[in-house]
Amino acid sequence: SPLPFMHLVQRLKHIPRTGWLRFIENPESVAAHSYRLDLFGCLAPQDGVDREKCMFMGLVHDLAEAVVGDIPTYAGVLKEEKHRREALGFHYICDLLAPSHPEFGKKIISSWKEYEEGKTAEAKWMKEMDKFECMLQASEYEQDTFGEKNLEEFQGLSTKIHSHEGKEWLSILQGERR
Repeated sequence: SPLPFMHLVQRLKHIPRTGWLRFIENPESVAAHSYRLDLFGCLAPQDGVDREKCMFMGLVHDLAEAVVGDIPTYAGVLKEEKHRREALGFHYICDLLAPSHPEFGKKIISSWKEYEEGKTAEAKWMKEMDKFECMLQASEYEQDTFGEKNLEEFQGLSTKIHSHEGKEWLSILQGERR
């Protein structure tokens, strides 16, 4: 049965995106972030990018956080160690799915590895949109607090936006922040 997997995934609804905890009292959950990133997968450019692959990647890219938690960059955990922990989390998930849906577990791990490597058009798009989604969320938190929270530091992620669509959306977002 996939129920053990589904019970585990439910945790993502309650795990806060830890990068926001220094600034926001009740930040978005990992599940909320993944949901919106998944929608950015639907908006991937049509030329040479498989939108379904993007959507699946967005949906599963942070699943291991249900096992290992959301490890923020400011926590001082080395990138290699974070990757190691997440790999263990993904393998645990694969083991949960092995009795009932082994191919699905393998597909999840494969998609995560592709995302992490960032070499395919789909992975590049989703990594870029992961950064854009963070900037968008920061802007929305600023609006929600009527400018009380200055989250300018997150706008530095703009250097990670390279696609035509991403740059266009970034320009609009920056205009909204003025």
